[in-house]
Amino acid sequence: MHKKYILFILLSVMILLSMACSNDSSKTKGSSGTASESAAVEAQKAYILTKVEAGTELPDDKLVSAYIREQAGVEPVFIKPPAGTYDEKLNMMLASDEPLDAFIVGDWTEFQKKGMIRPINDLLKQTPELMRTYSKEEWEAVTDKKSGHIYAIPFANTASGNAPRIRKDWLDALGLQVPATLEQFEKVLEAFKTTDKFGENVIPLATHLSVSQMDRAFMGLWTKHGDHSWVDTDGTVKPAILDPGYKDYIAKMTEWYAKGYIWKEAFSQEFTVINDLVFQNRVGVLATWVSVGIGGMNMLMSSHPEAEYVFLDKFEGPAGSAYSLRLPSRQGVAVSVNSKHPEAAMTFFNWSVTNKTNNNVINFGLPNKHWKWLEENKGIIERISGADKQYSGMYSLVQGGLKMASSDNTHLGKLWSDFYKYVSDTSLDLKKPGDYGTNYDEAKIRESVPSAGDIDKFKDKWLVKFITGQEPLTKWDAFILDLRKMGLDKMIEERTRQYKEQNQYH
Repeated sequence: MHKKYILFILLSVMILLSMACSNDSSKTKGSSGTASESAAVEAQKAYILTKVEAGTELPDDKLVSAYIREQAGVEPVFIKPPAGTYDEKLNMMLASDEPLDAFIVGDWTEFQKKGMIRPINDLLKQTPELMRTYSKEEWEAVTDKKSGHIYAIPFANTASGNAPRIRKDWLDALGLQVPATLEQFEKVLEAFKTTDKFGENVIPLATHLSVSQMDRAFMGLWTKHGDHSWVDTDGTVKPAILDPGYKDYIAKMTEWYAKGYIWKEAFSQEFTVINDLVFQNRVGVLATWVSVGIGGMNMLMSSHPEAEYVFLDKFEGPAGSAYSLRLPSRQGVAVSVNSKHPEAAMTFFNWSVTNKTNNNVINFGLPNKHWKWLEENKGIIERISGADKQYSGMYSLVQGGLKMASSDNTHLGKLWSDFYKYVSDTSLDLKKPGDYGTNYDEAKIRESVPSAGDIDKFKDKWLVKFITGQEPLTKWDAFILDLRKMGLDKMIEERTRQYKEQNQYH
């Protein structure tokens, strides 16, 4: 009995000591602020391959990681391959047992055909913010029309990225309003050309190299479906160049070029030259992709604060609105079919678009350390000095819709803020293609018409000749006939086949 009693006492003491140690340990963790360390142990990791290059880490990347882990409850592990090796790294990871939950795809259909990615419909039921942040069109671009399966989180789409931008301060100086019709626009071009208020080397309208830039800005004034394909009465899917109004559009561009409205060197210069022209305070109207010229505007506004470019939010001609809906691409972020923790990856992506503050964390870093709000309702922030050298932005991947974007209070930030506001305007009159929603297999089209690339080059070459007056428009019909001989009709046939095949389900 005595021995049993002693053993009982010893056992009781050991239990009490164990409990005391456990309590002391808990108190120590609590007092030193390591509750987040405990959460880190519990947080599920999500392995994500990014195109951010290895070796670009900055000191506060780990702090941002810890913040995300604490706030989102998961730990995103971003895998950064060496420069130029993303595709190679992706193929290696997909072929091995190395953990991989999510990665960027240029075209989800290519990976879906090979069985490398899984549908995410079930996961999206648990991530409502992801569903809300993107538009119907953006989700449709990553959805298999036949099965209804969604295969990627889409990238944000600029619904209208080529609307002309015009010098508002020049208009004010000339007593003119921002044009809203073709007739008003032409009067502005003439005024910019003939005035001497802004120097001798004014360029009324600047564009660059590819005719497609002007197509997106002006073609819709004459064509029913803008710069998109259209479905003819015989059921065939035809390219914009065969639209009955397309020749009239080219005729007008030819007229503008002859009058000196369009920059004479436009079709022989790369887009980078546009920045120089804008900075030189010479350009009245920009007919380019939205990011082209922004660098020049930023420099111009530093020396000429009064300089102001504004978008034409309404612009109509004989066929209505000038603007075409920029169709979302099929790129996005997909979940590997071998993902072991897809829920963790989706939880992180959902967290990153739950509100603008979270979105700013993945883009700019920690609130009040790397940035702070100036006007939260407008998405205007102030970048804290030196923050760009502290956080690399490595966790910036799933951005959400453009309405989530924030910008700083610099000249450049204002330019991007104006852009985000413009492209998020749901009242814009954007023309849709007649074959909207059809996901074409471009590889099959190229296989059907090996000369597809040559057709595009030939087309652009001759359009430039027409516009610049090197060839008369009397050769238009012969030009179209040459396109058909090169295989344009075969391309139409293959696109029509795919269009009908996909649309038989709806």
